[in-house]
Amino acid sequence: NTVIYTVCITAAVVFMAVVFATWLQRSTFINGIAQRLMFLPHLCSGLTIAMVWSWLLDEKGMFNLVLGWFDIGPFRWLNDSTTSLLSVMIVNFWKGVGYYALIMLSAVKSIPTELLEAADLDNSGKIRTFFKITLPMVSPQIFFLVITITMNSFKVFDSIRIMTNGGPNGSSDVLVYYIYRQVMENSMTGLGSAAGVILMLMLLILNIIYFRTMDKKVHYQ
Repeated sequence: NTVIYTVCITAAVVFMAVVFATWLQRSTFINGIAQRLMFLPHLCSGLTIAMVWSWLLDEKGMFNLVLGWFDIGPFRWLNDSTTSLLSVMIVNFWKGVGYYALIMLSAVKSIPTELLEAADLDNSGKIRTFFKITLPMVSPQIFFLVITITMNSFKVFDSIRIMTNGGPNGSSDVLVYYIYRQVMENSMTGLGSAAGVILMLMLLILNIIYFRTMDKKVHYQ
């Protein structure tokens, strides 16, 4: 579950952060409002967000109410082993994507305008300009996002604790919540500490792999 959650969240957040940053790079009034609205979830506490979304995803909550207008559902979002982990992913994606999109936006805006103007003079299309100029120039920030989001995803706890409690049937149980359960509920401090050491080693190995593989493809200005 931890690996599935980390891979999905990292890929989705990084991809959408780049998309939103490309979309919001023009300085317009609407884009300014959009940037502020996207950043708001990051200012809220994880506990508050988990509680509100637990109500929204309840069997009688707003999500099922809206879907009912189209004769869809209702779904047991948090009480079904097939959708519980996905529901937590949606919540944490919504909370974090705006913050990371603004990081990418600052990187996109820092690209020298002469490069983009030269590409425009050469009649390079927007897609080719994006892959040949924009993406390589913001690769250090993408590398930073991948590492940061991966580390945070491995440490996800509050939303799991509030929304699903690791269930049902362990379908949303993750490593950090396993450590918490062994130490706080089962009073097995030794087992929880051992799991914590394993988590640290996993993150260390993952960071080494990242720097050995991805760092070579990063374009440092």
